[in-house]
Amino acid sequence: MSAILGPPPPPRRGVGGGGGGVSAARVAAGTVITVILVAVLVLVGWWLDVAALRSVGPGLVAMNPATALAFMLAGVSLWLQRHEKVPLAGRRFALWLAALVVVAGLLRLVGYALRLDLGVDSWLFRSRLEALAPGPPNRMAPNTAAAFVLLGSALFLLDARSLRGQRWARGLALAVLLVSLLALSGYAYGTRSLYGVGPFIPMALNTALCFGFLAVGLLCARPGRGVMALLSGSAPGSVLARLLLPPALALPVALGWLKLGGERLGWFDAAGGLAVMVALMVVALAALIWWSAGSLNRADAERRRAERDVIELNRTLEQSASRLTAANQDLEAFSYSVSHDLRAPVRHVASFAELLERSSADALNEQGRRHLATIRDSARRMGQMIDDLLAFSRLGRAELHAGPAPLSAVVDGARSDLKHEVGGRDIRWTVGPLPTVRGDRALLQMAFVNLLDNALKYTASRQPAEIAVEGWVTGGEAVVAVRDNGVGFDMRYADKLFGVFQRLHSGEEFEGMGIGLANVRRIVQRHGGRVWAEGEPGRGATFYVALPLAGVESAA
Repeated sequence: MSAILGPPPPPRRGVGGGGGGVSAARVAAGTVITVILVAVLVLVGWWLDVAALRSVGPGLVAMNPATALAFMLAGVSLWLQRHEKVPLAGRRFALWLAALVVVAGLLRLVGYALRLDLGVDSWLFRSRLEALAPGPPNRMAPNTAAAFVLLGSALFLLDARSLRGQRWARGLALAVLLVSLLALSGYAYGTRSLYGVGPFIPMALNTALCFGFLAVGLLCARPGRGVMALLSGSAPGSVLARLLLPPALALPVALGWLKLGGERLGWFDAAGGLAVMVALMVVALAALIWWSAGSLNRADAERRRAERDVIELNRTLEQSASRLTAANQDLEAFSYSVSHDLRAPVRHVASFAELLERSSADALNEQGRRHLATIRDSARRMGQMIDDLLAFSRLGRAELHAGPAPLSAVVDGARSDLKHEVGGRDIRWTVGPLPTVRGDRALLQMAFVNLLDNALKYTASRQPAEIAVEGWVTGGEAVVAVRDNGVGFDMRYADKLFGVFQRLHSGEEFEGMGIGLANVRRIVQRHGGRVWAEGEPGRGATFYVALPLAGVESAA
C-alpha cells in the first residue's frame, strides 16, 4: 500500500480543463450523494419491511442489504477522494474502505465458485431474507460481486503514483460502467441474460443504476486525466465530444426500444423492425451531424470575431502606449530644459545681489539691506527648487537595477545619511524587523532618506522626538510604516502630501520645497508599489510604503 499512499502526482489537465474540472467535481459529489441515499433507503426498507424501498418496482429484484452496505462504503471512499488534494489520514481511510469493497465482492465470488454460502450477504436482516417468496435466495448476484471487485480496485488505484496504475483505475471504472449499461439495457429490452448470470439471482435494477452513478463519479473525480481530460477541455474536439456523446448514448437505446416495442405490437416483423431502426438511425445521425456542424461553425465565427476584436484592441493599446510614452518623454524633456534654462537667470540674480551687497552695502539703509537679503534668499530657494525638479525628472528616467534589497539595511543606510540632520537632538528610534524585497537598493534608500528626513523635520519641536519603523507582510505585499510624534496633518489634505511642491505647512514653520514625498511616491510606484499616509494635527503622522512580494527573496 506504500506505493498507493505516496504523494499524488500533479494534475494533468487538458486544454481548458480548469472550467470543466469545477463542474466535474460537482458531478462526482452528486453521484456519491445519490448512491448513498439509495443505499440508506434500501437498508431502511429491509429494516421496516417496505418492499417499495428495497426495489425500483413491484416484481423486480430487491437490492441485497450487503450490496447496499458495500455501496455506502464505496460512496464514502469516493467522497473522501473526490478532490486530488486529500489529507493523508483521509486518503488511508478511503483506501481501506475500497479494500473492504473488494473483499466483499471476492468473498461472494469465491462462494459461488466453491458452492459455499459464506454468509457475507446474509449477515444483515437474515430473517427478512429467508421470508421472501420462493425462488433463488436474495444474495449478492455474481455480476454484482464482480462489479464490486472492479469498483473497489478502481477506487484503490485512483491516485496511484504510477501512470499505469492510474490508467488501470480508469479502465476498471469504464468496465463497471459497461456492466451497468448492459444490465440497464437488459431491463429496458426484457433480456435477462444481460443482467443475470445463469440460474443465480440477477442484478437488481437499482443496483445497476448505482454502479453507473459511481463509475461516472469516479471518472469525474479526476477530470484532468484520460477520457475526462478530453471531455472537459475547451478545444474543438472536446466541444464536439460533449455535443455528440449524450445523443450517441441515448439514440441507439431509444431506437432499439422502439424496434422491440413495434415487433411486440405486431407492427412489423424482425426484418422490418431492423430496417425501420436503420432508417431512423441514419436520419438521426444525419440530423446530429448537421446540428453539430452548425454549432461548430457558430463557435468558430464567435472565435474569429473575438480574435479580430483582440487584435484591434491590441493595436489601439499599442498606439495609446506609444502616444503616452512620447508625451512622457516630451514632458520630461520640457521640465529638464526649463530647469536648465532657469538656472542662468537665477544665478545672475544671486550673483548681482551678492555684488551689490559687497559694493554698496554701506550706501544702503536697513530696509534696503533687508530687501537685498530677501532677493538673495529667494534666489537660493529658486535654485534649490530647480535642483529638486531636476532630481525628480531624473528619477523618471533612471534605470532600475533590481536585486535583493533587505529593507533593514536600506533603513540603516538612510539613517546614516541623515546623521548630520540629527545633531544633538534627543531622538528615540525604534526599528523593528523588516522584510526583504527585490528592487533597486539605491533608489529605495533614497525613498527612505526622504521619509525619515520628513519625520525628523516635523518632530523638531518634540522633546524627545519618537520615530518608529516597522514592517510586515500581508495580502501579497511587504508593508513598511514610518511613524513619528510630530505636528501631524489634517487628513482632509492627505491627497496633497505626495504632490510636487505641495506643502501643508508654511516655509517659515518648516523649511523644504515639497519635493521629498513626491520623490518617495515616484520611486515606490516604479517598483510597482504604493504609498499613503495617516495623521492627526498635533498627534503625529504615519507614512506607509507597500511593495509587491513578487520576487521576494526572504522575509523577517
